Amino acid sequence: PLNCPDCCKKVVSDYNNLLREKDLARLEDNKYTYTSTGCPKCNYTGIVSRIPITEIIPFDNILRDYFVERRGLVETEKFLRQHDFRSLWDKGLDLVIDQKVSLDNLCDVLMVDEDYKD
Repeated sequence: PLNCPDCCKKVVSDYNNLLREKDLARLEDNKYTYTSTGCPKCNYTGIVSRIPITEIIPFDNILRDYFVERRGLVETEKFLRQHDFRSLWDKGLDLVIDQKVSLDNLCDVLMVDEDYKD
């Protein structure tokens, strides 16, 4: 859900402890995100609309040849990142940085894995 810009406020999320250092560095003062609390303009929901976050992998011969080799998930993600792939998490965090989505909502939807490390 998109934050209501009229009642959006700065907060420290409970999810901050799950973020990687490079993600924390992108937050305001390395800790603040924004969330909406509700107001008359958003009918006290804190939400003005919803926005999809999508992951699209342009498939080409290089990618096809890579997948034929049946590599592991971590290795595949590194390969995709080398080819400018941006994950749902990366795109969602961009929306958090732009104050459009709360970090709590993003983490609730994507269920951040505490064991994930780059």
